[in-house]
Amino acid sequence: MASLGAATSVAAQSETGEPVSNWTLDLGDDWVPPILAEPNEFAPTFRALAAGDWPDDALGQRAHEDLYLDNYGIPPTLTLLRQRMRAMTTLPCIDALDMEGMVSFAGLDIDEDEQRAPVMASDEALEASINALIVRYDVSSIEDVRARASRRELRDLERWLSESRWRRGLEAVRERLHCLGDLEAPIPTRHDLDARTRRGLELFERRHRIRSRGNLSGATLRALRVPPRELARRDLVRVLVERIRLDQGILADGTGDAPNLDEALTEHVTAQLGIDTFERALAFLEGLGDLSGHRPREIATIELPPYQYVSDLDIEIVIDRGDVWFDPPFHEDGTRRVLPVERRPTLTLYAIHEGQRIVVVRWPTTIGGWHPELVRGGTEWRYKESPAGEFAWERVIAAPVWLPPPSTPPADLVTQRRIDEEGNVEEEIRATLLGPGYASAYGLVVANHRRATRTASGAIRLGADDGIRTHGSVDYTSVWRRASHGCHRLENHRALALFTFVLKHRPYTEEGHARVRFSRNVRTSQRTLSLRIDRGGYGFALARPVPVRVLPGRILGELREPPTEGIPIR
Repeated sequence: MASLGAATSVAAQSETGEPVSNWTLDLGDDWVPPILAEPNEFAPTFRALAAGDWPDDALGQRAHEDLYLDNYGIPPTLTLLRQRMRAMTTLPCIDALDMEGMVSFAGLDIDEDEQRAPVMASDEALEASINALIVRYDVSSIEDVRARASRRELRDLERWLSESRWRRGLEAVRERLHCLGDLEAPIPTRHDLDARTRRGLELFERRHRIRSRGNLSGATLRALRVPPRELARRDLVRVLVERIRLDQGILADGTGDAPNLDEALTEHVTAQLGIDTFERALAFLEGLGDLSGHRPREIATIELPPYQYVSDLDIEIVIDRGDVWFDPPFHEDGTRRVLPVERRPTLTLYAIHEGQRIVVVRWPTTIGGWHPELVRGGTEWRYKESPAGEFAWERVIAAPVWLPPPSTPPADLVTQRRIDEEGNVEEEIRATLLGPGYASAYGLVVANHRRATRTASGAIRLGADDGIRTHGSVDYTSVWRRASHGCHRLENHRALALFTFVLKHRPYTEEGHARVRFSRNVRTSQRTLSLRIDRGGYGFALARPVPVRVLPGRILGELREPPTEGIPIR
């Protein structure tokens, strides 16, 4: 049996199970999550992506477009963070930012799928009427106007003040995005949330691992209200904490009943390394010198919950399907039909220890729904089921490769990325979707679901594999919003944390890279493309499968069972 990360202590314990006084924190640029480390062949690619050194391939092209990969499960190296922090010391625009305008800014919450953002255009007539009031009452402040105005004038005044706060806040946000390089000049002057500003917000969110997509609300707005240098310091602490969590197999982020170890580690690392201000954080990084290779540093441990010290832990996964609609999400005429969902699917990890069943984490996930599928040469809408029942994880695959089933439409496998010398669009296989890589269909890590039954002794007997998986996903906001093809998706960094925890606390055998023989000819509008795959991800076979219970959820709508017939796409 193997032990993931055998060179370091496991969950703050020695090989004998006794707690240790220090952890080894690797500060070097060669660090990778243990689950992706050599002999996994993806490890060098992970390092290159973390360093901002994009490979010369389809994944590198995708990374160049995404720019910041934190939200995709690949945090930056400390060298890259140091470069960013150094640059911030030479940006005078940071000190000129209108932080007061951002603090008073109410923002705007819009749907990421909404094609047109609400318009907050300037009402010039309203502004002129307020200026006329100031002249009429011969006053110098808005408060003086408020004291003398009529009810109608007060209503106009409040409308104008609300618009003024919006305009000032939006201008402050754009100036901040431009200052840090997330919004190119010229800066938009319109007073609505335009596409360019939303793109800048997406970059800002990915830079700081904010799980949103171009919004001006929630975590994004809270982060915009934090001074840029302080936000950069927090990024450094978060990256260091993530390295400790993954190296030591620590999992508990406050979403379950267990103590919030992320929060505790953040305070601990900040105090241990003395990086409580931007200046001290940058001085710490500057003092490290050349960070190539591995740079181990001892750091004191913190007290962990008892289950974290168990090397062969009883673990159980429960997936609640939430509200389930089998009805098609469109009317007979093809128009969209809104199917409200109050309870989204969730994945809960339980640690069973000393008679206690502890909720370690409870995270959003996905279940199946309606998707286009290739059937007998045509394309139909098909319902992709996430069946309820008893299952088990028997194997974890790191840096997996996706083998598209025959039902996958060619349009899903082809992209129009390149343009030849004559200006024609060329079609090519979507290599990033196949993997390995953060943008693959399975993300950075996957576990297969096998049907399972319990024997009289309580052991798990494995049955068929229906093709359902729990895996990471590059489309991180879809975990909160949309349906899958039947699999249970997690954000990439959460999938890494989850399966690292499993491998740290359950014995396993390393299987290495799978040899596969996969080929398919993909016909496009222009030609036939050849798809060949001969190597899979890096496998870990669990000595004891992890039980996974998928609950039925709450069935809504007219259809009470998943439909087996497709609906032709017109």
